[in-house]
Amino acid sequence: MARDLNIDCKVRFRNGPEIAPQAVFSGAPGRTTALFGPSGSGKTTILRLAAGLTLPVSGNIRCGETIWSDDRTFCPVQKRRIGFVFQDYALFPHISVLGNILYHLDNKDTALRDAAFALIDKLGLQGLEHRRPAALSGGQRQRVALARAVIRRPHWLFLDEPMAALDQTTRLTVRTELREFLQREKIPTLIVTHEFNELAELADDIALIADGRVIQHGPTREVLRQPSSLTAARLLQFENIFSSEDKSPLPVAKKSTGIAFRAEFVHIEKPETPTLAGRIFIPVRITRIRSEGPLVRLTGEAGNTLIEAAITSQNHAAWMQPGHRACLSIDQRDVASIPLRG
Repeated sequence: MARDLNIDCKVRFRNGPEIAPQAVFSGAPGRTTALFGPSGSGKTTILRLAAGLTLPVSGNIRCGETIWSDDRTFCPVQKRRIGFVFQDYALFPHISVLGNILYHLDNKDTALRDAAFALIDKLGLQGLEHRRPAALSGGQRQRVALARAVIRRPHWLFLDEPMAALDQTTRLTVRTELREFLQREKIPTLIVTHEFNELAELADDIALIADGRVIQHGPTREVLRQPSSLTAARLLQFENIFSSEDKSPLPVAKKSTGIAFRAEFVHIEKPETPTLAGRIFIPVRITRIRSEGPLVRLTGEAGNTLIEAAITSQNHAAWMQPGHRACLSIDQRDVASIPLRG
């Protein structure tokens, strides 16, 4: 039975905003949903509401057919059968890796000890069972927190910015390991993040959060390509957003709508590139070029409009220089039509 997580409630903070999320998150085995939005948008509060760590003032929260919270019922966190990994991992510094994983459990239970050692093997913690957290790297501490969260096979796993305490280099490795672990364990997961680079690799679904509300929710590929509003496009860091008032060379259907597309969807061609069916071509003058690691970002000027493009360093040709003419092209399917209000 799918344990979809249905949240429709409100919480108010003194001198703060009202959080009023309304969404159904898929409880399919191994499916991961990312709560994505800027700091202060309410992502962690939504996670804590689902976990039972924050009390709603009204509404309801259900897991499948089980009521976790409504006007008459409140299921405490220890009875929700969830796993929770905090930003700082919340490991006990005075006990070992094995002790942290089995904390609050029966250390003499053979099945639990076997499960703990199996997780230690899966997570690459062999030989570290008796070390204390201070003797572990950031990535290793994260794995211990994960093992502790999933050892009792929770119905849901909640991760609150699990990469926040890691340096950038470690994040790249741990992100891949985390994705593989979540798929292998087949536990539905809700993860909080404000890092755009984590979305495509970790999440099957994205819920965009703004001002304590879910403003768009759907499969990752769909949300990343087709924002439902101007706010969503900005949250998703669309570099190119135009309206009819911008006098853009791109087709805008109505005055009340705009268009948005990502810089990486834009191709850079020589000026004489022929028109191909299904693509929009825009002659530009290159005004700016800047390197960002493996990417080269170019700004092209078309009339009064500036268009951003991103290409890999290896595709950066010698003729792509400031002042040179070029032709930008984009597949019409990669251009999202959005309402300008919202």
